[in-house]
Amino acid sequence: MYQLDYEIRHLTEVQVDQAYPLVRELVASMSVPEWQRFAGRLLASGRGLRRESGIIAALGPGSVYFRGLCGYRIFPDPSGRDLLIAGCFAVPATIDCESVARALIVACQAVADAHGCESVEVHLSERNRWIEPLLLDAGYGVDSTAYVRRVGTGYRH
Repeated sequence: MYQLDYEIRHLTEVQVDQAYPLVRELVASMSVPEWQRFAGRLLASGRGLRRESGIIAALGPGSVYFRGLCGYRIFPDPSGRDLLIAGCFAVPATIDCESVARALIVACQAVADAHGCESVEVHLSERNRWIEPLLLDAGYGVDSTAYVRRVGTGYRH
């Protein structure tokens, strides 16, 4: 699909603080303790051969610095063909941001393939909506099978 010029790794607990500046690009109001709690939840069930969740990060060739990251969680399906849900695409606006985002998109597919998932669902926020054309280019489509409701909005029935 794309030639990967980035090394993709699963983020470890030791690297969580190092990745914090990337997440600030996505959620400017997120504090270090909030990021640590968020990352901890994804990493807690991400151990062992089958990582039910995790954070994947892209590093530049020969670099120790993260260029982008995204979180994922595998959602079980009764049919046995699970769904990988990816979000928190934190890719700073740099000259190669599209290449970094493409590498993470390909990495999500690789994780899904390794876990026998049927599909990958990507959630974007307003700050990373620029990734949408890259997803469409990679063969993703818009699926209207999900219903979304924000909680705490005063819904009454």
